[in-house]
Amino acid sequence: MTKTILCATDLTSNSRPALAAASALADRLAAPAIWLLHAIDVAKGSTSYDGPETLDEMLGAEATKLSTATTAKVRSMALYGSAPFALREFADRQAAEMLVVASNGHGDTPLRRIGGMSEALSELGTTPLLVVRDASPFIAWRDAERPLRIVCGASHGRAWLAGLEWARKLQRAGPCDLTVVQIYYVGEERQRLGLAPSHSLLGGDAEVEAHLTRELEGRIGPLEGGGEATIRVLPGVGRIGDHLLDAAKAEQADLLIVGNNHHRGLGRLRSVASVVLHYAGVSVLMVPAELSLPLPVPPPKRALVATDLTPISNRALSHAYAILPASCLVTLLHVARDPEADIASIRQSLETLVPAARQRQTKIEILQTLDVASAICEAAERDDVDMLCLVSSRRHMRALGSIPDDVIRRTARPVLLVAGAPPE
Repeated sequence: MTKTILCATDLTSNSRPALAAASALADRLAAPAIWLLHAIDVAKGSTSYDGPETLDEMLGAEATKLSTATTAKVRSMALYGSAPFALREFADRQAAEMLVVASNGHGDTPLRRIGGMSEALSELGTTPLLVVRDASPFIAWRDAERPLRIVCGASHGRAWLAGLEWARKLQRAGPCDLTVVQIYYVGEERQRLGLAPSHSLLGGDAEVEAHLTRELEGRIGPLEGGGEATIRVLPGVGRIGDHLLDAAKAEQADLLIVGNNHHRGLGRLRSVASVVLHYAGVSVLMVPAELSLPLPVPPPKRALVATDLTPISNRALSHAYAILPASCLVTLLHVARDPEADIASIRQSLETLVPAARQRQTKIEILQTLDVASAICEAAERDDVDMLCLVSSRRHMRALGSIPDDVIRRTARPVLLVAGAPPE
């Protein structure tokens, strides 16, 4: 069931975009009510009203006006205290769907102002924050005049998935043209994938972009509702937030959605969400990372099984194959530390370990490097596996600095550790 929508107002024309957008969203999302809120910090003497009755009358008049523009029930309330804290506290109590505010942004000011209302709100609470620059796209979307154009920022972490879920929610409510944009650094991505360093850090990298596109396609999946869905993978240098704003401008976006990790203080200077909120010329929806839904865990489609060809590994390897579904594509990996290792002999040994029924679904890969844990993690990234399977003796599992321990610390992918019995 859709929850209530909160809309902050300062009782001036500055708040009109927020009110209009909130009414349009309430209608499309079938929200039962809109709370119209005005915060007064009495301790700072920020009120110039004659008394509570006068303020209530002004809020009531705003609520009556807003009621004519939406099918949702409009309620109003004055909050007392620091505006960001009062609004966020009310939002948490109501378990609200979102908090809507209006802001003109700070434009191209040479220094970012730290401490604005919308920026302070973005640091607090667990309610999505919609900062409205222009309400007309939301009204046109509600009235079915055109799709809402959304750009959703993507990354390797989980924060952006909370934003993607909101994009899905909006698309289910009405037609939306969704563009998922991931900005990448060439050097970092080639290192993550275990690829040779690039000679150029400024241009695009087709090999990296193919990997990132495949990863995004797997995470996005099919979209519901009307509208188009597009993936853009773009190289970047400098602040990712700036490139994301350029992409939103190029896509003529109405709404830019980003995940929010609640960076504070100097951490905001490098925060993508904070840069976007400060400089965006379009409306911004900031979704707290903690709102990302638990991802469904389907059977693995791709897995990496690493073995060192010891007797323990050979015995435990059969357990890994038994656990994986028959349709799973397996990369059977061995990392040879000896630069003069006999690769042909190693491949022959690996082939004998593959069950006959799984030969078609198994790819054998042999790498030569001293850093075994890095090689395993990089291979997993290149193949975009759903699971890594490692084998270890109980002694190695307890040992600090063991290869399984290093892999678990370095990768964000699920790891299945198969304990092999010690040799008899």
